[in-house]
Amino acid sequence: MWGDGTLELVTGGPRIIGKPDSSAFQYGGHFGYRYQFASNWVAGIEGQLWRLEGRDAMGRMTRITDDSGILNIKDGYTIIGTLGYLIQPQLLLYGAGGYSAMRYDACITDGIPVRPCNPFTVLSSSDGGFTWGGGIALMVSSNLVLRLQYLRTDYGTHSVPTQLALRSPIATTLKTDAVTAGLSWKFGN
Repeated sequence: MWGDGTLELVTGGPRIIGKPDSSAFQYGGHFGYRYQFASNWVAGIEGQLWRLEGRDAMGRMTRITDDSGILNIKDGYTIIGTLGYLIQPQLLLYGAGGYSAMRYDACITDGIPVRPCNPFTVLSSSDGGFTWGGGIALMVSSNLVLRLQYLRTDYGTHSVPTQLALRSPIATTLKTDAVTAGLSWKFGN
């Protein structure tokens, strides 16, 4: 997965707006159903499950204030509806929209990006939000489909409690952009 995202941590005083490293390896799967109608139009519904792995799934956030932070995106799922148009019998362009959710950990590292997490600011969250985008699908054989897809997701702003009960919750705002490539197996005609 190639992507870009921002995470904003607000702790009542310091404010961190970060862009973590976004070159983690994503794997997973998808399943769905597409129906062709009105000659060249295709509508569908799809579910995706994914996980991020590797060193780059944990990104150091850009230092904006006197603090820095760490974001570790773990896994998630997406449910989208699609509507597309067949440019040629083997080539489909489509738009997509739906819901996406992810799990992540984040923390503030007190001003120096290489420092470990400040224990007062460690948080774990599972946020969901609206996702939209589009893609292109190319049928390379009677059952094999190659696809390239872009999705932007706005997970909104949430108040997440930290590990220390006496500390006030941290407000998080997370948005991501992702481009994925994959193979699909078509069942039926």
